[in-house]
Amino acid sequence: AEEVKAAIEKVPTVRAATVDLVWEPPWTPDRMSEFAKRQFGYM
Repeated sequence: AEEVKAAIEKVPTVRAATVDLVWEPPWTPDRMSEFAKRQFGYM
């Protein structure tokens, strides 16, 4: 999680980030925005 936090905080418009790893509910592409689904070919 610390590596992800460090990578996010390198983005110029981000001041700080918090990363929480969770296992429930399981992630599925249904949780993606419409924009992200188009970008990754889920639509």
